[in-house]
Amino acid sequence: MFNGIFHIPAPLNEPCLQYAPGSRERAELKAKLKEMLGEQVDVPMIIDGEEVRSGQLADIRCPHDHHHILGRYHQADGLFVTKAVDAAEKAKGQWGEMPWDSRAIVFLKAAELLAGKYRQTLNAATMLNMSKTPNQAEIDSACELIDFWRFNPHFMEEVYGEVLQIVIDYPDCVRPVKVSTITEPTHDRYLSRPIISSSTTEISPAKTNLNLNQALFIDKDIDVV
Repeated sequence: MFNGIFHIPAPLNEPCLQYAPGSRERAELKAKLKEMLGEQVDVPMIIDGEEVRSGQLADIRCPHDHHHILGRYHQADGLFVTKAVDAAEKAKGQWGEMPWDSRAIVFLKAAELLAGKYRQTLNAATMLNMSKTPNQAEIDSACELIDFWRFNPHFMEEVYGEVLQIVIDYPDCVRPVKVSTITEPTHDRYLSRPIISSSTTEISPAKTNLNLNQALFIDKDIDVV
């Protein structure tokens, strides 16, 4: 049993990379774009931490190049939605019983992974799925998301320092189309707050963002999905 008092240092905003000619980040992004354009991904549903395939497939296409297929995703019907809701309810007890600092560590680790290992993966997926420029993708899918994951645990600590908040309601997230930071599994700017605070959720992605979600495996690295 821990008897320490945990404190999360005040976070700083993630600096935006510039992608200038000859820069390392520019070369890494171009390589990742070439890799993603050269493959077609199979995007399953994730239910109770397992990959689930319905066999009812639909294409994922670039908005700026409708002839290019990035991959195919498995469509869900009401039965799969019910299974996902049941799985989230089942996980809520164990997740909610974790100490707040342990939940915070999960998202702080995710922020570090996105700032490094997965940065260009998510940026490239954002560019291909949403027709954004490198600078737009850097701001949207990298810097904003990193900031949300660093600042939300800090804000949670402030809230818990004043009054204990218990999330009773069950969030269901239906994600919009054009912004990565409000489309990512477990880490969008709105949804990560109740998750950090002990709730679970079921997420229904926009069909235009499915390859973007498939590109980000941070959830598996931090064992959240």
